Amino acid sequence: MLFNSCKSTKHVPDGSYLLTNYAIQCDDKSINKEELEIYVKQHPNRKILQVLRFHLGIYNIANSGKERKWKTKIGSVIGEEPVIYDEFLTQKTVKQLGIYVDRKGFYNAVVKDSIHYKKKKATVFYQIKANEPYRIRNVSYQFDDDLIKPLIFLDSVNSLIKNGKILDVDMLQDERVRVTSVMKNKGYFSFTKEYVYFKIDSSFKSNQVDIVIGFKKDVRTNENNELIERQHNLYIIKNIYVYTNFDPKEALQLKDGYYSSADTTFYNQIFFLNNSFVRVRPKIISESIYISPDDLYNQTDVDRTYKSLLSLGQYKLVNIKFSEDADNTLNCIIQLSPFTMQSYTAEIEGTNASGNSGVAGNILYQHKSLLQGGEIFDLKFKGALEAQSATENEVDGVIQENLAFNTIELGAEGKIYIPKFLLPIRSIEFVKKYRPKTSLSGLYNYQKRPDYTRDLVNMTFGYSWQSANFYKHFVNPLELNFVSITENSLDFLNAIQDPFLKASYTDHMISATSYSLIYNNQSEKGKEDFFFIRLNAESAGSILTTAHNILQSTKTDGSYTIFDSKFAQYVKSDIDFRFYKFINKSSNIVYRFFGGIAYPYGNSEVMPFEKKYFAGGANSIRGWQVRTLGPGSYADNNVPIQLGDIKLEGNIEYRFKMFWLIEGAFFVDAGNIWAINTKDTREGAVFQINDFYKQFAIGTGFGTRFDFSFFVFRLDFGMKIREPEFVSGKRWLPANHTYTKNDFTINLGIGYPF
Repeated sequence: MLFNSCKSTKHVPDGSYLLTNYAIQCDDKSINKEELEIYVKQHPNRKILQVLRFHLGIYNIANSGKERKWKTKIGSVIGEEPVIYDEFLTQKTVKQLGIYVDRKGFYNAVVKDSIHYKKKKATVFYQIKANEPYRIRNVSYQFDDDLIKPLIFLDSVNSLIKNGKILDVDMLQDERVRVTSVMKNKGYFSFTKEYVYFKIDSSFKSNQVDIVIGFKKDVRTNENNELIERQHNLYIIKNIYVYTNFDPKEALQLKDGYYSSADTTFYNQIFFLNNSFVRVRPKIISESIYISPDDLYNQTDVDRTYKSLLSLGQYKLVNIKFSEDADNTLNCIIQLSPFTMQSYTAEIEGTNASGNSGVAGNILYQHKSLLQGGEIFDLKFKGALEAQSATENEVDGVIQENLAFNTIELGAEGKIYIPKFLLPIRSIEFVKKYRPKTSLSGLYNYQKRPDYTRDLVNMTFGYSWQSANFYKHFVNPLELNFVSITENSLDFLNAIQDPFLKASYTDHMISATSYSLIYNNQSEKGKEDFFFIRLNAESAGSILTTAHNILQSTKTDGSYTIFDSKFAQYVKSDIDFRFYKFINKSSNIVYRFFGGIAYPYGNSEVMPFEKKYFAGGANSIRGWQVRTLGPGSYADNNVPIQLGDIKLEGNIEYRFKMFWLIEGAFFVDAGNIWAINTKDTREGAVFQINDFYKQFAIGTGFGTRFDFSFFVFRLDFGMKIREPEFVSGKRWLPANHTYTKNDFTINLGIGYPF
C-alpha cells in the first residue's frame, strides 16, 4: 500500500502530474514495438514485479518527517525522484516515432498522443495510424564499374531488396553491408559500403517506388594528392608475416629496428618473426591461420583467423593488418602479443558446494605453453573447511545439526589442455573447421566429513569441439574414479536402515564414458532473450563386465572387482533446459527445467553415491536444506543425506536491479528425487508413474545478489509451500500445518543458481 497508494504523489508539485505509465498503440503488426520503445523519451519510475514502485517509495520515505542523515543517504542511493510528466518530452517522442515509421516505409503514418489524467497521475498514450506503406515496384542496377557487374548479378538472388517489399531504409543500409561483405569475400579488399548508393523514384500515385541500386568506381589518391577513379581490383595474398612475440611498446620505441632484428622462420608458406624465445611452435600457430598465399583476399578468413588465434588462450592481443603492393597484392601482417608464460596465484575464497558454506585456500600455478604446442597446464592445491550437516547422538535420538567448519578437504589437481585431438583425428582440415581440444586431468581429494572419510582419485581423458555457432560438444572417452571410504560414522551407518542404500557408501571404482552437448544462443550484445540447453549421457562398467565375462573371472559377493574394489555399472542421462527472458534493461525472468535418470545394472545394484541426484540447497529447491528433500514422500530425519536415481525439477526466477551493486529476485522451485529400483525399502521413495506428480515439493522465496562484476555473491531466503513427506491431501502449507523454523532456509551461494 505504501508504494501504490496516493502517497506516491506526495512530492509531486501542485499543477504537475506523476507519470505512471505509457502505451504505444499501433494498428500495423509489421512495425516492431520493441524498436518503438527505444524512441520514448520519458519513462515512469521503475517497478519491481511490474507493480511496486520501490525506488519511488524509498525516496518518499527519505524525504518525509524529520530530516536525518541516514534517511538522506538512503534516499540518494536507493531512492528515485518522482518522474513528472513533461509535455516537451512527449512531443519529442511523437516526433521521433514519426521519423521511425517514415524510415520503415510508412510515409503517410499519423502519430498522435493523448493524456489520461487521474488525480495527480498521468498516463500517456501514443497512437500510430500506419496507413498504407510505400512498397518496392521494381529494382534495377546501375554500374560505374562494369567489371563487378557479373558478380553482383550472380548474387542478386540473395538481395534483401525485392519487388513487393516495404521500402525500409534500414533494409537498404543492411543491403549495403551485405553487398560489401560479398565483395570482400570475393577478393575486393578495398571495397566499402560507401561505394553502394540508391536512387528512389516515388513519383507514382499508388504508394510504390522504383529503386536503382548503384555502384561507384574505386576512388584513390594519386601521387599528386588528387582524387582519381578507377575500376575495383581483385587482391591476392602475397606474403604472410607473423610476429609471434609482438611488443607494441618496443615496436613504437625502436621503429624499423624492432622489425629488422627479428629472427625469421619460414613454415607452411608463412614467415614467423620472433624477437625472443620460441613460445609456440609455428605448426600450432599456422593451424589457426585461414589466410593463404596466392589466395584471393577473403574477409571471412581474416575474421576466422582472428577468433582462432584468440581461442588458443596464448595471446592478450591479436592484430591483423594488410599492406598493399603496386601489383594489387597484399602482405598480411599478424601481430601476436602473448600473455605472461607462467603465473602463480594464491586465493582465499568463500565456497558454496551444493548449499554448504565454507572457506577455502588455493595455490594455483599455470604454464601457458608447456611443450611449446599451445598446451595450457594448470596445477592447483586446495585446502578447505566447510559446514556440513552432521549426525550426533542425543538422549532423544539422532538429530541433524549444522556445525561450523566440521568438514576438512585437502587435494591437488592437474589439468592440461591441448589445442588439437590427440587421437584418432589429427588432420589440419578438421582442426581448422572445428577447433578441437584435448584435456587430460588428474585429481586426488581427501575429505573428512562428519559422516564419513573418503579418498578420491580421478583421471579423465576428454575432447571438446564446436560444430556450429551455438553448439559445443564434450566427450570423455575415459573417466576413472577410485573411491575409498576409510572411515564411516557408526551413527551415520546405523541411521541408514535400508541395506540397499547403505551399499552406496562402500569402496568402489568407476570407469565411465560420457558425452555432453551444450546449445547456447546468448548474444554477445547481452540483454536479449536466449536459450541454454545441456544434454548429458554417461555409461560405466559395460566394457569391464564384458571383459570379466569373457575371462570367466570369479565374482566377490556377487560382483566383479578390480584392485579389490567393486566397479560400478550403470547408464545415466539428464537434460538442463533454461530460457532467459529480458523484460527490460533492469529485469528478466529465467525459466528452468531439469530432468535426469540413472539406472544401475549388471555389476551394480545401486548407483555410486557421487553419481546419484539430490534435491534442496542453494542451486536446487531452496525451501529445503541441501540433500534433505525426498526421495518421493519418504521421511527420515535421522539420515542427513537423501539421494535418488531420478530427478525432476522446475524453477522460475524473476530478477531485477535494485540499487548500486544489489539485485533482487523472487523465485518458485518445484520438484523431487526418486529411487528407481523396487528393492529400495524406503517407503514412498520409488518412482511410480501414476503417483510421482503428487510427490512434488514446492518452495518459494526472495533473494538478494551482490554483483561485483568478477563474481556474484548470493543470499536466498527459501520457504516451503508444499511438503511431500506429509500425508497425501495435507501437503500444502500453511493450510494444513503451522510453520516452524525448519520450514525456512537461508542459502548462501557464489554466482547465480542457473
